[in-house]
Amino acid sequence: MMDAVTDQHGPHGLDGLLHLSRSMLALAESGDWEELALLEAERRAAVQTHFASLAPRQQTAGQVRAAIQEIINLNRQIEALCAAARAATMAQLKDLRRGARGVDAYREHHP
Repeated sequence: MMDAVTDQHGPHGLDGLLHLSRSMLALAESGDWEELALLEAERRAAVQTHFASLAPRQQTAGQVRAAIQEIINLNRQIEALCAAARAATMAQLKDLRRGARGVDAYREHHP
C-alpha cells in the first residue's frame, strides 16, 4: 500500500500537484496574487516532497512526463497572466507619477 506522499493520487502526488497548479491558474486569472504566492509555496514544497520520495515503478515515466508537461503549460499561462498584471501595474504607476508631476507643477505656478 502506497502512502499519501508517494501515491500519485495523494495530496502530494501527481494529481495533487496538478490540482495545485490548476488552482494557481484560477487565482492568477482572478488576480488574487497573494493567494497565488501562498499556493505556489505550497506547491513547491509538495513537488520537493513528491520527487524526493518517488520510489521506482510507482508511476510510469509516461504519467510523470504528462503531469510535468501539464504543470509546465499551466506555469506558462500563470507567467503570462503575471506579466500582464505587472505591465498593467507599471502603467498605473506611470500614470500616477505623471499626475503627481502635474500637481507639483500646478502648485509651483499657483501657490
